[in-house]
Amino acid sequence: MAEKVMIELVSHGIGRDESHEILRSASFEAIEKGEELIDVCARTPAIAAAFSAEELEAMFDPANHIGVSGEIVDEAVELARNAIQ
Repeated sequence: MAEKVMIELVSHGIGRDESHEILRSASFEAIEKGEELIDVCARTPAIAAAFSAEELEAMFDPANHIGVSGEIVDEAVELARNAIQ
């Protein structure tokens, strides 16, 4: 999910290297303090200045990261069923 935040920071005009460093630092802080990454991001100045709390929550919503995996699973199940018939 850090990757999504980094990409969005870049789209807000922060350089890729700087965005990467911001998220790297936030990730290490979250691990070191045993906190959720979203909480660390919410109080990181560069991230908090770029996104509302709602936008940040949407970036961390797992449902926004599954893409077409449901369709892929459905296709695989159908292929498996056809193969065993």
